Amino acid sequence: MGLYSNDEHIGKKFATRNFYSNHQAFFKCNPVMIGGPGGGGSDLTYLGANPSPYFNRYERISDYLTDWQKLIHLCDTLNNFPQELHRILDIDRAIWIGHDWGAPTVWNIARHHPDRVIAIANLCVPYNTLEIG
Repeated sequence: MGLYSNDEHIGKKFATRNFYSNHQAFFKCNPVMIGGPGGGGSDLTYLGANPSPYFNRYERISDYLTDWQKLIHLCDTLNNFPQELHRILDIDRAIWIGHDWGAPTVWNIARHHPDRVIAIANLCVPYNTLEIG
């Protein structure tokens, strides 16, 4: 599975140069559909096991129809089992960044899987007030 920023043409040459293979699942976000979480865009939100909701949000660059299942598996893992992300992205450790209600997830990954964390950062963290009575 390859994730990339959209700053150069993504094709077989790019895949071979950066991932040493052009036989993996590659997708490009649909620029018309870019939005924030829950905003209906290409934001890696898990939309269920059926590939049809993903068709307007992502452009499949690779040649294999089974690649949709790989994208769906990535979205499911990222949203529901982030501690297992290293298994499908082939990463040993990562810098985890949480935003808003994603911050507790990042703290939990760091607490329960410190061997998978280089550093963490949390932004716009929700908080509870302390009532002093």
